[in-house]
Amino acid sequence: MRERRIIDKLLARDFPGRGEIGAQCAAALVKVVDQEGSFTIRPAAGAPRATVRQRVAIEAFYPDREGVEDLAVEEAAFLVPCVHVLLHVRDGSAHRIEIYKDDGSPIGIAPERATFRFYPDFPPGWVGD
Repeated sequence: MRERRIIDKLLARDFPGRGEIGAQCAAALVKVVDQEGSFTIRPAAGAPRATVRQRVAIEAFYPDREGVEDLAVEEAAFLVPCVHVLLHVRDGSAHRIEIYKDDGSPIGIAPERATFRFYPDFPPGWVGD
């Protein structure tokens, strides 16, 4: 399932609440809500609540162009239109995966096929401190 692959890619990176969100998503129901492929998540009943530092628990991105895999994170984020994949958490529960492209053009490389990159300091240290 496409959505499961996207969730697994986000969960590959360590972040606060990752374990609980993984448990929530193990048997969650999902529903695609827009043309970019964003989807809502309805965790299984009784899943543990996650403690996160901010509503967006983790954000990944990737350049939406073949052949730029060797660019540094900083270069990729500013030189090539990128697709962003954000995990939103509401009241301790995984709520939505938001997918969008910087420039609003159609997404060329599907998120489930892409190599996710993560900002070096996400979530930012100043949020919630």
